[in-house]
Amino acid sequence: MAQIGFVAGLLFFGDGKAPGLLVQLNTSNISVLIIASVGFILIDDAWFYWTHRMLHANTRLYRSIHKIHHRSIDTTPLTGLSFHPIESFIIGIPLAVLPIFIGVQANFLFVAIYISTLNNILGHNGFEWAPKWWDKVPVLRLKTPSIHHNLHHEKSRGNYGLYFTFWDRWMGTEFADYEARKVTLRNRITAKGNPPDAGSSGDGSGAGRQLASV
Repeated sequence: MAQIGFVAGLLFFGDGKAPGLLVQLNTSNISVLIIASVGFILIDDAWFYWTHRMLHANTRLYRSIHKIHHRSIDTTPLTGLSFHPIESFIIGIPLAVLPIFIGVQANFLFVAIYISTLNNILGHNGFEWAPKWWDKVPVLRLKTPSIHHNLHHEKSRGNYGLYFTFWDRWMGTEFADYEARKVTLRNRITAKGNPPDAGSSGDGSGAGRQLASV
């Protein structure tokens, strides 16, 4: 995503703003920047869910493109960089195409790249970063914790969401044991007295295998 965003920046931000064939947004205004960023996240999340699901539903696409990413079963942050070039292109389409029609300043590009890169790291880091109290805040429950995507790498056909869980819930693609395994993981971490982002499976395998052993 970051690489595609950089290319988009080279193409569209020579004068500090994107073309904006339909509308121009003044993202130098912080309120506009926040609204534009939230809008991008929602569009990017929907795009990722459906293209990701397509790459799994079509056997030929999965074997020739997406299977490379799924060689990582017990994920690490580097898993987020392990993509077929065609998949990287597909994933990056929203950030590369939207500025053509919706004009934004360069600061939006930097924010979008930062958010997508951070989310990619959190989703593939191999251990749970969200504390136990996270789910007590209704809006935070919508965010995909690490275990959500880790289960996708473990089981493959489900939990396709990127930023949020609601597409999987609406479309019936959330794994049936997701909530139970999430609770088990967080209770185990709490019982051991470890912070949510530094737990261990207890088998000497380290934090990187925390989720895979739930």
